[in-house]
Amino acid sequence: MKKKQEKKLNRSRDYYRHHRERAIARKVHIYTNIMGNDLMEYRNGRDFPTFRGRFSKGKVHCSCKWCKYEKHYDLEKEKYKAKKNQMKKEIEEYVSEWHR
Repeated sequence: MKKKQEKKLNRSRDYYRHHRERAIARKVHIYTNIMGNDLMEYRNGRDFPTFRGRFSKGKVHCSCKWCKYEKHYDLEKEKYKAKKNQMKKEIEEYVSEWHR
């Protein structure tokens, strides 16, 4: 069997830099504003700014009630509710056609 060849997208360095910086900014926001940390590290008796690039890889999780509202209160997300209602509607239509 031949594998289907994927078309390589020609993306510039600027494209990758932009998305890397966007991800870093999001994680720095969570780290500073939500977790309440400072972007300064204490090393060798002095404060140094944290290297922002360390946020480019890995995950920064926030499990506060604002970010995980549905999970904290055991609620179903809106997209799953809509999908469930659509499935119920399709089942009802199928059953009503079957009983004609």
